[in-house]
Amino acid sequence: MDFMKLLTARSAMLDDLALLALRLTSGGYLALHGLSKLRGGVGNFATGLADKGFPLPSVMAWSATLSELLGGLLVALGLMVRPAAVSLAITMLVAVLSTHAHQVKQLGSGGGVGFEYPSLLVVVMLLFAVSGPGKLSLDQRLFDRT
Repeated sequence: MDFMKLLTARSAMLDDLALLALRLTSGGYLALHGLSKLRGGVGNFATGLADKGFPLPSVMAWSATLSELLGGLLVALGLMVRPAAVSLAITMLVAVLSTHAHQVKQLGSGGGVGFEYPSLLVVVMLLFAVSGPGKLSLDQRLFDRT
């Protein structure tokens, strides 16, 4: 088999497998992140938000926690992916701009990881908001749509 052809060939099934892998990992990580906020006490998170000057810190803390937990599960399952991904992109963008933006100047020096991860998740969730979940999803199975 031609090696270059193998590297450049397109396959709808491989595209869907790649979307599935990305959905499972990114959605799973976000769900676990939301679960850790829940286990650690959303009140502690709200206190941190209040210290940063956020309005309605309890509402914001619960919104972020539920967005990560439930939205992450929905993305991983491939169910209602587009609205869940929009919610998660907004949640992660707020985290990037409010908490991690100062770390951008540390990129390339080993100190920018706090900025890299949430900003990458913004882009991944925007990808799902635009592309949908792919054919290997509950959206496709239940509603015959992707």
